[in-house]
Amino acid sequence: MNDEFITAIDKSELSANTKTTYTANYKRLMRITADKPILCYTQPALIKVLSDVDAPPMSVNGLVSVVFLIRNSVHLSNSKLEKFRKTLYDTHYDNKEVNNTDVLKDKLVSISDLANYVASRLTAEDYTSFIINFLLLKFGLRNSDVNLTIVRSKTQATDKNINYIYFTSNYVVFVVNDYKTHDIYGTKKFTIKSRPFINACKILLDGADSHVLIEATNKNAFIQSRTLNKMGSGLMFKSIISELYSHGEKTKIRNLSLSRGTSISTIEREYTIDISD
Repeated sequence: MNDEFITAIDKSELSANTKTTYTANYKRLMRITADKPILCYTQPALIKVLSDVDAPPMSVNGLVSVVFLIRNSVHLSNSKLEKFRKTLYDTHYDNKEVNNTDVLKDKLVSISDLANYVASRLTAEDYTSFIINFLLLKFGLRNSDVNLTIVRSKTQATDKNINYIYFTSNYVVFVVNDYKTHDIYGTKKFTIKSRPFINACKILLDGADSHVLIEATNKNAFIQSRTLNKMGSGLMFKSIISELYSHGEKTKIRNLSLSRGTSISTIEREYTIDISD
Protein backbone atom coordinates (compact mmCIF):
# COMPACT_ATOMS: atom_id res chain seq x y z
CA MET A 1 0.00 0.00 0.00
CA ASN A 2 1.44 3.37 -1.00
CA ASP A 3 2.26 5.99 1.63
CA GLU A 4 -0.23 8.47 0.13
CA PHE A 5 -3.14 6.20 1.03
CA ILE A 6 -1.85 5.26 4.47
CA THR A 7 -1.34 8.94 5.31
CA ALA A 8 -4.79 9.90 4.03
CA ILE A 9 -6.51 7.12 5.98
CA ASP A 10 -4.62 8.01 9.17
CA LYS A 11 -5.76 11.63 8.87
CA SER A 12 -9.38 10.67 8.21
CA GLU A 13 -12.25 10.03 10.60
CA LEU A 14 -13.78 7.25 8.52
CA SER A 15 -15.50 4.30 10.14
CA ALA A 16 -13.82 0.91 10.10
CA ASN A 17 -16.21 -0.39 7.43
CA THR A 18 -15.64 2.65 5.24
CA LYS A 19 -11.88 2.28 5.59
CA THR A 20 -12.21 -1.30 4.39
CA THR A 21 -14.19 -0.14 1.35
CA TYR A 22 -11.69 2.63 0.59
CA THR A 23 -8.80 0.19 0.89
CA ALA A 24 -10.40 -2.14 -1.64
CA ASN A 25 -11.05 0.76 -4.01
CA TYR A 26 -7.51 2.07 -3.65
CA LYS A 27 -6.12 -1.36 -4.54
CA ARG A 28 -8.38 -1.33 -7.57
CA LEU A 29 -7.10 2.10 -8.54
CA MET A 30 -3.52 0.91 -8.28
CA ARG A 31 -4.30 -1.97 -10.61
CA ILE A 32 -5.74 0.53 -13.08
CA THR A 33 -2.73 2.89 -12.82
CA ALA A 34 -0.12 0.10 -12.64
CA ASP A 35 0.78 1.27 -9.10
CA LYS A 36 1.38 4.88 -10.11
CA PRO A 37 0.33 6.97 -7.04
CA ILE A 38 -2.70 9.23 -7.31
CA LEU A 39 -0.66 12.28 -6.30
CA CYS A 40 1.44 11.88 -9.45
CA TYR A 41 -1.58 12.80 -11.56
CA THR A 42 -3.14 16.16 -12.39
CA GLN A 43 -6.92 16.50 -12.18
CA PRO A 44 -7.39 16.24 -15.98
CA ALA A 45 -5.18 13.14 -16.07
CA LEU A 46 -7.18 11.55 -13.24
CA ILE A 47 -10.44 12.33 -15.02
CA LYS A 48 -9.06 10.64 -18.14
CA VAL A 49 -8.12 7.54 -16.12
CA LEU A 50 -11.48 7.40 -14.36
CA SER A 51 -13.43 8.02 -17.57
CA ASP A 52 -11.81 4.97 -19.12
CA VAL A 53 -12.93 2.65 -16.30
CA ASP A 54 -15.47 0.18 -17.64
CA ALA A 55 -17.90 0.14 -14.71
CA PRO A 56 -21.27 1.61 -13.65
CA PRO A 57 -21.22 5.31 -12.64
CA MET A 58 -21.60 4.66 -8.92
CA SER A 59 -18.78 2.12 -8.99
CA VAL A 60 -16.52 4.72 -10.58
CA ASN A 61 -17.76 7.18 -7.97
CA GLY A 62 -16.32 4.90 -5.28
CA LEU A 63 -12.91 5.33 -6.90
CA VAL A 64 -13.43 9.09 -7.07
CA SER A 65 -14.08 9.14 -3.31
CA VAL A 66 -10.66 7.59 -2.69
CA VAL A 67 -9.04 10.14 -4.99
CA PHE A 68 -10.74 12.93 -3.03
CA LEU A 69 -9.56 11.46 0.27
CA ILE A 70 -5.95 11.41 -0.90
CA ARG A 71 -5.95 14.84 -2.52
CA ASN A 72 -7.78 16.43 0.42
CA SER A 73 -5.16 15.03 2.79
CA VAL A 74 -2.55 17.26 1.13
CA HIS A 75 -4.93 20.19 0.53
CA LEU A 76 -5.17 19.89 -3.26
CA SER A 77 -8.11 21.32 -5.18
CA ASN A 78 -10.76 18.95 -6.53
CA SER A 79 -12.82 21.48 -8.50
CA LYS A 80 -12.48 19.69 -11.86
CA LEU A 81 -13.01 16.31 -10.25
CA GLU A 82 -16.18 17.64 -8.61
CA LYS A 83 -17.59 18.40 -12.06
CA PHE A 84 -16.62 14.92 -13.23
CA ARG A 85 -18.37 13.41 -10.20
CA LYS A 86 -21.47 15.40 -11.08
CA THR A 87 -21.55 13.76 -14.52
CA LEU A 88 -21.43 10.36 -12.80
CA TYR A 89 -24.45 11.23 -10.68
CA ASP A 90 -26.31 12.57 -13.71
CA THR A 91 -25.57 9.44 -15.72
CA HIS A 92 -26.62 7.25 -12.81
CA TYR A 93 -29.99 8.96 -12.47
CA ASP A 94 -30.45 9.10 -16.25
CA ASN A 95 -29.92 5.36 -16.51
CA LYS A 96 -31.47 4.30 -13.22
CA GLU A 97 -34.65 3.11 -14.88
CA VAL A 98 -33.87 3.28 -18.57
CA ASN A 99 -31.87 0.18 -19.51
CA ASN A 100 -33.70 -1.75 -22.20
CA THR A 101 -33.35 -5.00 -20.25
CA ASP A 102 -34.87 -3.48 -17.12
CA VAL A 103 -37.72 -1.35 -18.43
CA LEU A 104 -40.98 -2.97 -19.42
CA LYS A 105 -43.21 -1.39 -22.03
CA ASP A 106 -45.90 -0.70 -19.44
CA LYS A 107 -43.54 1.72 -17.68
CA LEU A 108 -43.52 3.98 -20.72
CA VAL A 109 -46.10 6.73 -21.14
CA SER A 110 -47.33 8.57 -24.20
CA ILE A 111 -46.22 12.02 -25.26
CA SER A 112 -49.85 13.05 -24.77
CA ASP A 113 -49.72 11.82 -21.16
CA LEU A 114 -46.57 13.86 -20.58
CA ALA A 115 -48.11 16.97 -22.15
CA ASN A 116 -51.23 16.59 -19.99
CA TYR A 117 -49.04 16.30 -16.89
CA VAL A 118 -47.19 19.49 -17.82
CA ALA A 119 -50.55 21.26 -18.18
CA SER A 120 -51.73 19.88 -14.84
CA ARG A 121 -48.74 21.39 -13.06
CA LEU A 122 -49.62 24.78 -14.49
CA THR A 123 -53.27 24.41 -13.44
CA ALA A 124 -52.12 23.45 -9.93
CA GLU A 125 -49.94 26.60 -9.87
CA ASP A 126 -46.94 24.39 -9.18
CA TYR A 127 -44.74 26.61 -11.31
CA THR A 128 -41.43 24.98 -10.43
CA SER A 129 -42.68 21.55 -11.53
CA PHE A 130 -44.31 23.11 -14.59
CA ILE A 131 -41.04 24.67 -15.74
CA ILE A 132 -39.06 21.48 -15.08
CA ASN A 133 -41.46 19.25 -16.99
CA PHE A 134 -41.99 21.74 -19.82
CA LEU A 135 -38.25 21.83 -20.49
CA LEU A 136 -37.75 18.08 -20.14
CA LEU A 137 -40.59 17.38 -22.58
CA LYS A 138 -39.88 20.08 -25.15
CA PHE A 139 -36.11 19.64 -25.38
CA GLY A 140 -35.51 16.09 -24.11
CA LEU A 141 -33.13 17.30 -21.41
CA ARG A 142 -31.28 15.64 -18.54
CA ASN A 143 -31.75 16.51 -14.88
CA SER A 144 -28.70 18.75 -14.69
CA ASP A 145 -29.90 20.91 -17.60
CA VAL A 146 -32.90 22.20 -15.66
CA ASN A 147 -30.82 23.16 -12.64
CA LEU A 148 -31.14 26.81 -13.57
CA THR A 149 -31.44 30.38 -12.34
CA ILE A 150 -34.08 32.79 -13.63
CA VAL A 151 -32.76 36.34 -14.07
CA ARG A 152 -34.21 39.55 -15.42
CA SER A 153 -31.94 40.14 -18.40
CA LYS A 154 -29.07 38.81 -20.50
CA THR A 155 -26.62 41.09 -18.67
CA GLN A 156 -27.11 39.00 -15.52
CA ALA A 157 -26.50 35.67 -17.26
CA THR A 158 -22.72 35.90 -17.11
CA ASP A 159 -21.49 32.84 -15.20
CA LYS A 160 -20.45 30.17 -17.71
CA ASN A 161 -21.01 27.45 -15.11
CA ILE A 162 -24.69 28.26 -14.54
CA ASN A 163 -27.80 27.59 -16.63
CA TYR A 164 -30.09 30.60 -17.01
CA ILE A 165 -33.45 31.76 -18.16
CA TYR A 166 -33.54 35.47 -18.97
CA PHE A 167 -36.26 37.75 -20.34
CA THR A 168 -36.43 39.78 -23.54
CA SER A 169 -39.34 41.98 -24.60
CA ASN A 170 -41.23 39.14 -26.33
CA TYR A 171 -39.77 35.83 -25.15
CA VAL A 172 -37.36 34.17 -22.73
CA VAL A 173 -34.01 32.61 -23.55
CA PHE A 174 -32.91 29.38 -21.90
CA VAL A 175 -29.11 29.15 -21.76
CA VAL A 176 -27.58 25.78 -20.88
CA ASN A 177 -23.92 26.06 -19.91
CA ASP A 178 -23.68 23.19 -17.43
CA TYR A 179 -24.58 19.81 -18.88
CA LYS A 180 -23.05 16.40 -19.48
CA THR A 181 -21.83 16.78 -23.07
CA HIS A 182 -20.93 20.48 -23.04
CA ASP A 183 -17.38 19.75 -24.21
CA ILE A 184 -18.81 18.26 -27.40
CA TYR A 185 -21.80 20.46 -28.16
CA GLY A 186 -20.94 23.72 -26.37
CA THR A 187 -23.39 26.15 -24.79
CA LYS A 188 -27.01 25.60 -25.87
CA LYS A 189 -29.54 28.42 -26.25
CA PHE A 190 -33.28 28.01 -26.72
CA THR A 191 -35.85 30.70 -27.45
CA ILE A 192 -39.18 30.06 -25.69
CA LYS A 193 -42.22 32.08 -26.71
CA SER A 194 -44.86 30.16 -24.74
CA ARG A 195 -46.83 32.76 -22.77
CA PRO A 196 -47.75 30.37 -19.90
CA PHE A 197 -44.07 29.47 -19.54
CA ILE A 198 -42.99 33.12 -19.55
CA ASN A 199 -45.65 33.97 -16.96
CA ALA A 200 -44.56 31.09 -14.73
CA CYS A 201 -40.99 32.40 -14.80
CA LYS A 202 -42.21 35.91 -13.91
CA ILE A 203 -44.27 34.59 -11.02
CA LEU A 204 -41.29 32.72 -9.56
CA LEU A 205 -39.00 35.72 -10.04
CA ASP A 206 -41.57 37.84 -8.18
CA GLY A 207 -39.79 41.14 -8.66
CA ALA A 208 -36.41 39.86 -7.46
CA ASP A 209 -33.20 40.05 -9.46
CA SER A 210 -32.85 36.28 -9.63
CA HIS A 211 -34.52 33.03 -8.60
CA VAL A 212 -32.84 29.64 -8.25
CA LEU A 213 -35.31 27.10 -9.60
CA ILE A 214 -34.18 24.10 -7.50
CA GLU A 215 -32.92 24.79 -3.99
CA ALA A 216 -32.84 21.14 -2.89
CA THR A 217 -29.48 19.57 -2.03
CA ASN A 218 -30.29 16.38 -3.94
CA LYS A 219 -31.44 17.97 -7.18
CA ASN A 220 -31.76 14.67 -9.05
CA ALA A 221 -34.16 13.28 -6.47
CA PHE A 222 -36.10 16.56 -6.42
CA ILE A 223 -36.56 16.54 -10.20
CA GLN A 224 -37.51 12.88 -10.32
CA SER A 225 -40.15 13.39 -7.63
CA ARG A 226 -41.77 16.13 -9.74
CA THR A 227 -42.15 14.07 -12.93
CA LEU A 228 -45.11 11.93 -13.97
CA ASN A 229 -45.15 8.68 -11.98
CA LYS A 230 -41.79 9.83 -10.57
CA MET A 231 -40.28 8.45 -13.76
CA GLY A 232 -37.40 10.92 -13.98
CA SER A 233 -35.89 12.54 -17.05
CA GLY A 234 -34.30 9.36 -18.39
CA LEU A 235 -37.48 7.30 -18.59
CA MET A 236 -39.32 10.38 -19.81
CA PHE A 237 -36.89 10.69 -22.69
CA LYS A 238 -37.16 6.99 -23.44
CA SER A 239 -40.95 7.31 -23.63
CA ILE A 240 -40.71 10.25 -26.03
CA ILE A 241 -38.09 8.67 -28.28
CA SER A 242 -39.79 5.27 -28.40
CA GLU A 243 -43.07 6.83 -29.54
CA LEU A 244 -41.40 9.02 -32.14
CA TYR A 245 -39.37 6.06 -33.37
CA SER A 246 -42.49 3.92 -33.75
CA HIS A 247 -44.04 6.63 -35.95
CA GLY A 248 -40.90 7.20 -38.01
CA GLU A 249 -40.52 10.79 -36.78
CA LYS A 250 -36.86 11.07 -37.76
CA THR A 251 -36.79 14.87 -37.92
CA LYS A 252 -38.19 15.23 -34.39
CA ILE A 253 -35.71 12.68 -33.08
CA ARG A 254 -32.88 14.56 -34.81
CA ASN A 255 -34.04 17.83 -33.21
CA LEU A 256 -34.13 16.21 -29.76
CA SER A 257 -30.66 14.78 -30.38
CA LEU A 258 -29.39 18.33 -30.90
CA SER A 259 -31.28 19.91 -27.99
CA ARG A 260 -30.29 17.15 -25.57
CA GLY A 261 -26.71 16.95 -26.80
CA THR A 262 -26.76 13.21 -27.52
CA SER A 263 -25.80 11.51 -30.77
CA ILE A 264 -28.43 9.75 -32.87
CA SER A 265 -26.53 6.47 -32.50
CA THR A 266 -26.59 6.73 -28.70
CA ILE A 267 -30.30 7.53 -28.74
CA GLU A 268 -31.08 4.53 -30.93
CA ARG A 269 -28.92 2.24 -28.79
CA GLU A 270 -29.93 3.36 -25.30
CA TYR A 271 -33.33 5.04 -25.47
CA THR A 272 -35.44 3.19 -28.03
CA ILE A 273 -37.88 0.46 -27.10
CA ASP A 274 -39.96 -1.22 -29.79
CA ILE A 275 -43.48 -0.45 -28.58
CA SER A 276 -45.26 -2.19 -31.42
CA ASP A 277 -47.30 -5.28 -30.57
